[in-house]
Amino acid sequence: MAFTPCLQAQQGVFASGKDGTGAGGTINYTIGQIDYLNTSGTGGNLNQGVQHPVLKIIDDSITDITLSPTLASVFVILDIGKTELKDLKYTIFDERGRLIKSENILDKQTSIPVQLLADAAYLIEIENAFSYIKSFKIIKN
Repeated sequence: MAFTPCLQAQQGVFASGKDGTGAGGTINYTIGQIDYLNTSGTGGNLNQGVQHPVLKIIDDSITDITLSPTLASVFVILDIGKTELKDLKYTIFDERGRLIKSENILDKQTSIPVQLLADAAYLIEIENAFSYIKSFKIIKN
């Protein structure tokens, strides 16, 4: 089983920012966080603000999960193939990374309704209790 780390962070208002892509992967960065406070004490340090990385473990050994169609107006079908159902869930994010919906996956094939979503691109992430497994980009039209 192979694992790859994945970092994500929260949303906020900043002076500048950009996405960077290279041979080693991608990164998002921002400049000008307006709310930040570092407090130190005998118990440790506390960093307050919105630019805190979140580490996710990526399990890239699972390859039989599919989602179709990727251009949809009513629903998409998630097929997990031979992947174990235990603690699986899907999460839908909009283009800005905001959480739209999160549900447990209870069957080998799951119909995910998209008819109430605005026409836009969305990211559907599949994960279990231990790791991020896969993501799919869909376009709702």
